[in-house]
Amino acid sequence: MKNKLLQSKSLLVIVLVLTLLFPTISEAALPTTVFQRNEVEQISSGTTVEHIQRFTTSGWLNIHVVRTDLNNPTQKPVTIFGNEGMSVRKTVNSMVDSNQGVIAAVNGDYFNYKPMPSTLGVMVSDGNMISSPPHMEYALPAFYVDVNNKGHVGYLDRTITVTNNRTGASYPINMVNKISADYTTIALLDSSWGANSPGNKTGVAGIREVVIVGDKVTEVRDNAAGVAIPKDGYVLAVKAEKLADIQVGDSITLKKDIIPTTGEVPFAIGGGSIILKNGEITRTNVHSQGVHPRTGIGVNQEGSSLIMVTVDGRGKSYKGLEQDDFAALMKELGAWNALNLDGGGSTTLAVSPRDGNPSKVLNSPSEGSPRPVVNSVGIRSTDAVGELSYLKVSSNAKGVHAGNSISMKVTGYDVNHHVIPVDSNSVNLEIAGVEGTSAGIVFTPSTSGQATITARVGNASGTMTLPVYGPISALQTIGGITLEPGGRKTITVSGVDARGYSATLPVGTLAITVNGAIGRMEGSDFIAGGEAATGYISVSHGAIVKNIPVTVGTQKNNITGFESLEGFEASAWPQGGQASIKSSTEKHSGENSVLLSYDFTATEGPKAAYVKLPASMGTIEQVSKELIVAVKADGQGGGLKANIVDANGVEHSVVFAPNIKQTRWQTLEAQIPAGIPYPIRVTSLYLSQPDATKTIKGTMLLDTLVYLKSVEQANIPESSIQIDPLRQPTDYNGGTSIAFTLEPWGLVKVKGDQGVINSWGILNANSQVVMLRGFSDAYNKGITKPVVAGNVYGLKQIAGADILTVKTTPEGILGGGKDQWPSLKQSIENSQAGTLVIAMGHSPESFSDPMEGQLVIELLSKKAATGTNVFLITGGSQTMGNMVEGIHRISVAGADSSTADRAAGWGVAEILLREGQTPTYDIKTLSQ
Repeated sequence: MKNKLLQSKSLLVIVLVLTLLFPTISEAALPTTVFQRNEVEQISSGTTVEHIQRFTTSGWLNIHVVRTDLNNPTQKPVTIFGNEGMSVRKTVNSMVDSNQGVIAAVNGDYFNYKPMPSTLGVMVSDGNMISSPPHMEYALPAFYVDVNNKGHVGYLDRTITVTNNRTGASYPINMVNKISADYTTIALLDSSWGANSPGNKTGVAGIREVVIVGDKVTEVRDNAAGVAIPKDGYVLAVKAEKLADIQVGDSITLKKDIIPTTGEVPFAIGGGSIILKNGEITRTNVHSQGVHPRTGIGVNQEGSSLIMVTVDGRGKSYKGLEQDDFAALMKELGAWNALNLDGGGSTTLAVSPRDGNPSKVLNSPSEGSPRPVVNSVGIRSTDAVGELSYLKVSSNAKGVHAGNSISMKVTGYDVNHHVIPVDSNSVNLEIAGVEGTSAGIVFTPSTSGQATITARVGNASGTMTLPVYGPISALQTIGGITLEPGGRKTITVSGVDARGYSATLPVGTLAITVNGAIGRMEGSDFIAGGEAATGYISVSHGAIVKNIPVTVGTQKNNITGFESLEGFEASAWPQGGQASIKSSTEKHSGENSVLLSYDFTATEGPKAAYVKLPASMGTIEQVSKELIVAVKADGQGGGLKANIVDANGVEHSVVFAPNIKQTRWQTLEAQIPAGIPYPIRVTSLYLSQPDATKTIKGTMLLDTLVYLKSVEQANIPESSIQIDPLRQPTDYNGGTSIAFTLEPWGLVKVKGDQGVINSWGILNANSQVVMLRGFSDAYNKGITKPVVAGNVYGLKQIAGADILTVKTTPEGILGGGKDQWPSLKQSIENSQAGTLVIAMGHSPESFSDPMEGQLVIELLSKKAATGTNVFLITGGSQTMGNMVEGIHRISVAGADSSTADRAAGWGVAEILLREGQTPTYDIKTLSQ
């Protein structure tokens, strides 16, 4: 492909235009990083994949980075699409599987859905123009690689014409492998488009399709069905008058060239905006506003290292980034010039395992699974397969208990990182750090600690570390099973040692018996019987027993049939959206349903339209399994959720469906969270559209909202329990005793004044009191000991212990104040005290961001492994205490004002500190 020389006047105009298109953005700044995990894997001789999980003061970023050495002749970027052609959208992982040699790919350019799927920008692969760039007047940017293997961002133009050699007439081709809605410009469709041309499929009248094989016109088709696209030719498609003089047998000359800003172009991919230019954050064409999942492609300052990045979003933990912040991230990751590709639900990274198995999606697509797209950017590797060079050792479990066996997974690789099959019988395991034995790939430790396991096959080796926990003292599994007759449930069981560390146990190491006429076991699956019944499954490991209650059969209980809408309300979020409800005779059952109408054409960002239930409706007293509702959607997209408020006033969101595509009546189920305090109340149902880019307006019919209640459960035997050795009755004589609790709101209402007086008596027996979520003056007046507000961040040293109070909300620690996290992490890691106590009003498991809660446990467990006595005291729905992953976990319940029994569950945790001695603790309730 030859360079195209532009006249100096035209070149000056383009330079001025591009200068205006590159405004420098100075305000972009990434949030403060609190914690980060990095894992890098070499997947070929010149390509790596890096996974970064970063926790910041704005939440989590889930980042994947593919880096390719453009100077490595075996590594080439390519544009790829599905095996049915560009006109049929496919997922990124299926594109990887159908394109030989492609080892990794991210989703590519923005695309049109109508009249048929087609990319907006350019596609060039192996020097072939697969899809044309827009004319410079309508320029969209591109990332491209020149013949010197240097990467660039910029704008590409094209000259594409066909000439009828019989008449001498030339026709400009505006689009290659894409079509316009009105067919007023000529489209050239070759075999990359698909097997057949669109023909009259799009419904546009007056379409002419000209079939050209080699350089000869073989057919001229008007308003006909699609035709097979010749592999050695192409089809021209446009309104008939644009190609009126072309006849069968005419000789045609095609001229098709890219006009680059530098050199020939073996690879190019279009995008929405240049976001980095010469190291500066910028915006050009498409400024994709909002916090969303992102995909980008860039190159380092030397132009030699290709960098592809995905960032997940729109989830409970992963929120995404603004476009400018994404640019800042790409710069941090080494990009000097970068292009923003399609993002949102399209963001996907797939990697081939190079062992003949299907590719794997490494990121977390926001729609729960990869979205079909038009094209992707792939890395093709042609490096040769060699001899076994090294091994990777892994296991399916995060750890193993002393006395139990675990099978290791050993995978072989050559020097270019191709998978080389390894015979497990040829593997030798070497163990260090703990005592134990090995037989083939099976390791059986006899002492606890950190095991270093080295696998060897000939001269190849690989090493991993594996924690070995203490002997099993209890079993951990699902709390209970509720199934309809004939239902199936997989049971997984973990062993727990005395310090609360757990590891999954193979079903073959357990004795499992079914008690009662409830069903049978089939491997690790329980199959419910055909009749309603209750009983239990007994799981044992030696003398350690866990009994699982089982209920077969449920009862449906009506909440509302929407027969009358008295007391119901509608609302919309965000401001500017509209929602209304009215009764409809189009029903699923009964006489009426409710019609929810919504209009978000004037709003941006995620959207929700609510049907709010009256305060007198929606209460569920007994523990229940799920909600069921009948729905008829209009096909506009969006999901259906419900809000539930538990007995502690904590709101929970449950999902009926993340995205409803069917337009017929259907019944949907939403699981009610396990372990929440009852009674609960369903406060609203709502249509949810998290995709900020979608503008929606439509309706949804709702009918017959019910909940499933389990049949009465029979008594079952007690299970083996794990006992925390530091839990002992409090001795108030000597030392410092600190009480941690929640203010017992509503205690007067159900227990009378004496109940409040009794709670004061428990607290006043201690040296100091910490109120986890703060306190009122009215309650504080009865406490005679010093009171600390536990809903304010602070660090105190008491009797040789570090006491950290952290402000939390149901959202988590970030909800209580973003500035807490850097100080909290530093205080945990730098504490030199033998005892560290963390007090917060909400348990990590209740955080709306589950990964933030997991990070709390991870940091405290790591601290406990250094020999520090770590206590985590939180508010919760129950008062309880035990060890979990080396941490003394204590939960205290507030007073529920609904019944006297619930109010009696109000709890206090008492920690007794003595200088130079191991602390002890006790937990008490008002009933005690």
